[in-house]
Amino acid sequence: MRIQTFIRSLGPGLIYAGAAVGVSHLVQSTRAGAMYGLGLLGFVILANVLKYPFFEVAPRFTLKTGKNLLHGYQSLGKFALPLFAFVTFSTLFIVVAAVTIVTGGLAAFLFGTFTAQAWSVILLISCSGLLVLGRYTALDQLMKWLVICLTLCTLIALVLSGTTAPTLSPSTFSFLEPTDLVFFIALIGWMPAPFDISVWNSMWIEEKKKDRSISNRAILTDFHVGYWGTTLLAALFLLLGAFTLYSGSAELPASATGFAQTLIGIYTDSLGQGAFYLIATAAFTTMFSTTLTVLDGFSRVAVSLTTLSLNVSPGMNRQRHWLLLIVPGSLAILFYGMSSMRQLIDFATTISFLTAPVLAAMNLLTLRKADAWWKSKLPPFIAYAGLLALTLFAVYYLISKFT
Repeated sequence: MRIQTFIRSLGPGLIYAGAAVGVSHLVQSTRAGAMYGLGLLGFVILANVLKYPFFEVAPRFTLKTGKNLLHGYQSLGKFALPLFAFVTFSTLFIVVAAVTIVTGGLAAFLFGTFTAQAWSVILLISCSGLLVLGRYTALDQLMKWLVICLTLCTLIALVLSGTTAPTLSPSTFSFLEPTDLVFFIALIGWMPAPFDISVWNSMWIEEKKKDRSISNRAILTDFHVGYWGTTLLAALFLLLGAFTLYSGSAELPASATGFAQTLIGIYTDSLGQGAFYLIATAAFTTMFSTTLTVLDGFSRVAVSLTTLSLNVSPGMNRQRHWLLLIVPGSLAILFYGMSSMRQLIDFATTISFLTAPVLAAMNLLTLRKADAWWKSKLPPFIAYAGLLALTLFAVYYLISKFT
């Protein structure tokens, strides 16, 4: 594959990375390292491996059928679309609010002038405007550079932070400790991303396939670059939190602005104050891109869900109309729903974790029905193992929560 063709084919996979590398990485992975040192590193990597087949369903199904995953869900029966719609709309406003408040906290720390909540208003309006004006093309071009920039900055910061720290004693993490279990569920819930994003990814691939010069192989390569790149970044953020913050009981600030200050401090302590603007730009633009992709994904899904479910014209459910509903609903959660950034994020990630087995099963059934099942025995084994693990952990969490 020529390098020019490869670069042009990059898009859906890196947009996926832009959506994934946000709260789950900057916030949750860093918290994991700060609180438990290296104790959860293996679980983070394992979560990415076990969830891989369910995310790979998106490119496999769309390249096979030419349609997005919602069409696949529709083929499963009358229950599938309403079920996905319930999962989507029950988490939509909370997820957008959680992502936006982190971005708003970074903006408040870097630029001042307004509070994190006020910046969240500005950011949601700005992102909505960009989506209405630029749609997919602008998103596609932007993500190629933002993800690469943050990856390089994180890797450099990790190397310069040093890899020996006397505080890295054995982790005190325990599944029998309620506080540890709650954090574990919140960490794995969005690691590497909620399963909703597999549907978004199929829509971005559907859009990308309009360029007929890009091969199926190139799109699959793009997906793998995005997916395993986010896995690498999750590990890097955890290591960074462990090497710079871990003290056996460390916890990052609950407020959005306080978290932003601590996060940027990790980088500048390693790279020096001269790198402040580079790091600040990388962190903010990455979270900005996450806010942008989450808004794009949810609004696209809302259009397709209503179009397929109600059998109406797509023109009646344009993306901008849904943005007019999503933005104020998310702001209502931000201002009146939760008392802290950390509480909001933990709630959103826990909901995603509990619904993960259902969406994972729907993805596998959709792939089999489309006759796009894996030829190798290894991916199905990983898929079944992942589905079993997700189900058992969800049941265990519910039992421990209500007994």
